[in-house]
Amino acid sequence: MKKTIATILLILVGLALISCAPAEKPLEITPEEAKNVINSLLPDAVTVNEIFFGEGLKCEPPASDGAVFCPVTADCGFKTVDEIKALAEKVYSAGYLDSVYVSVFEGTKDDGEGIAVISPRYKVISGVLNVNITAKRYNIRTVTSVDNVEITEKTPEYVKVTATADGEKMTFTLTKQAEKWLFAGPTY
Repeated sequence: MKKTIATILLILVGLALISCAPAEKPLEITPEEAKNVINSLLPDAVTVNEIFFGEGLKCEPPASDGAVFCPVTADCGFKTVDEIKALAEKVYSAGYLDSVYVSVFEGTKDDGEGIAVISPRYKVISGVLNVNITAKRYNIRTVTSVDNVEITEKTPEYVKVTATADGEKMTFTLTKQAEKWLFAGPTY
């Protein structure tokens, strides 16, 4: 009986110690640091947003009527999917890009559950990067700098920031990945 009570007490003490473990600290950044980070990332973010969701990369005229994909032009600045991804990964977190890459480079298929079929925005055909000319295009915000930065939320995973750009209030989510601040959500 004494062994049972001792075992129970030992377990309870162990649980108490575990529950008293310090919580993970929220990410730390000052408003001035956040402003500098955002302003350094925004120019490339605007380019990535245009490629992914806006006008897209320039392409050669379609080879035939009804063509869905056409090769990107030599002067568009990108020849491969990896080059596009390299730029995106300079400004956006891997967690955010995982979902974006599916729609931009893979598309979605009907799995029999009613999920819509969406063609990818970019596709390599015969070794050449092509753009989907039927993809929906959005008007992308082209803000490249912000002011009046305020930290509104801090967690161990991200920091939410509000800022003013061109007189408009915007919200950004930042995270640290490999000791580098990146956007953890959309900026368009």
